[in-house]
Amino acid sequence: MLIVGVFLGAWALWSDSETVDAAPVVPAVTTAVITPLPYQETASFSGFVRGAEHTDIAPKISGYVIKMEKEEGNRVLAGERVAVLDSGDVSVQEQSALSSLQTLTASLAATKKYYRQRIDEAESALENASGESEKDSAREAVETVKRLRDVEIAALETQLSDREGAVLVSRSGVSNTVIRAPFTGIPTSKEVTVGSFVTPGTPLYSLHSPETLEVSVSLPGSLARGLTKGSRVTLANESTSTEGVVFSVGMATEESTQRLMARIRFVDRTATKQFRFGEIVQVTFGMGAPSETLFVPEKAIVN
Repeated sequence: MLIVGVFLGAWALWSDSETVDAAPVVPAVTTAVITPLPYQETASFSGFVRGAEHTDIAPKISGYVIKMEKEEGNRVLAGERVAVLDSGDVSVQEQSALSSLQTLTASLAATKKYYRQRIDEAESALENASGESEKDSAREAVETVKRLRDVEIAALETQLSDREGAVLVSRSGVSNTVIRAPFTGIPTSKEVTVGSFVTPGTPLYSLHSPETLEVSVSLPGSLARGLTKGSRVTLANESTSTEGVVFSVGMATEESTQRLMARIRFVDRTATKQFRFGEIVQVTFGMGAPSETLFVPEKAIVN
């Protein structure tokens, strides 16, 4: 009986032990309150940091390009020479205008001398006239010569003034063969090469000022047309990000794909110190209106 009792007691202890070991282990967890937060889908595109002040450098006259003196990325000063056009035709025009001016100047001097002599002769005849009838005729002769003098000299002076203007225009044309930078900046594109024939307004360089920066970005028309001036975006490079604002949305840059160029200004102008002229940056746009969404922390998910 003693042996049976010991066996039964041992079996009971083993059975209890198995029951305890089979119970599931409840992991220790912490709790967190999840509240709805605003969420907005976004789309990102590559943008180019450039000068907010920019222009195309173009000639005022037609001609062949004989010098392109700056390369992309070179810094140029306001008034510095950047290109030269062939001035052959302009020089011929200047020489022709100068020759005509000299001829008219000599003709005006000769006309004045001629009428001084005519008036002297008419006044001498008036002094020598004896009777009243003869004096009246002499006086009329003096006035007639003076009237003729005034008409011819006025006509010559008008022609002379026109020729002087032509000389100024031709000289201006010569000076216009030298193309200069309108402000201090950096050429970002070189549009023509030496030997190209250009007409007034043909871009030679695209010039940007590095003092005040903005970002230009090409966008799909479907997105760009939904933007308005003042729309907020995020600008980011490898080291920092900052807020930007849409300044303008321009014309289509690619007709086949209907992409539009947007100009983005920095909200915080001091943030531009963290961005470099010519740098490629990421421009992130919000898509649609923000909506409240539940965000679940990743660590709260138990596999």
